[in-house]
Amino acid sequence: MKILTVCPSRGRPIIAKRMAESFKATSNEDNTLVFFLDEDDETISEYMKIEKISYRVNPRMTNTKIFNLAFSEHKNCEYYHMTNDDFIYRTEGWDNAFIRRLEKIGIAYGNDLLQGQGMATAPFISGDIVRALGWLQMPTLDYLGGDVAWQHIGHKLDRLFYLPQVIIEHMSYQGRKAEIDETYKNTNSPTRYEKDGQAFKEWVKSGRAEVDLLHVRLACGL
Repeated sequence: MKILTVCPSRGRPIIAKRMAESFKATSNEDNTLVFFLDEDDETISEYMKIEKISYRVNPRMTNTKIFNLAFSEHKNCEYYHMTNDDFIYRTEGWDNAFIRRLEKIGIAYGNDLLQGQGMATAPFISGDIVRALGWLQMPTLDYLGGDVAWQHIGHKLDRLFYLPQVIIEHMSYQGRKAEIDETYKNTNSPTRYEKDGQAFKEWVKSGRAEVDLLHVRLACGL
């Protein structure tokens, strides 16, 4: 598998279908999209109607555990891409554009039409970096802050690449492009922001971030 794209989703089969259709219409054939679903999701049968998509059904878990489970099951991919069900892929060949940019090992991201260059939304990561760290999302997080951690890593390594011409639009309530639903209420609550924000700060303050960066530099020759 050249590229593994991982998408947690719950209770949003219509939104997920929109994302999946845009993904399949714009990505290359070596890019595998896997939806990670909760076994207690009452809408799970609707997800199964989405064509040409892979699924993994598990007991309910945090997004961090989902991303890291995905990596543990697919450790030899050339690239990993973390996404959400509320994105629409607008640019044809977006993944090929990222691959070309990552001739130098690193982390690439596009324009989400919400935060733009300011946040590494939906990061696309060289597999060697992920393997050096041993995780796809910083383990002390629960739901939020994965993009912040990857942006920090990319910046510190001088391997963070923003491609403004690559549009992966975030159809979020934060940009007034969606209604607030139960998924947003759960994952984007003030409590989640506070907990995951504190976990990120502690990762940096404790020195664990520097240790992780050292592992990457040594393993990748940076």
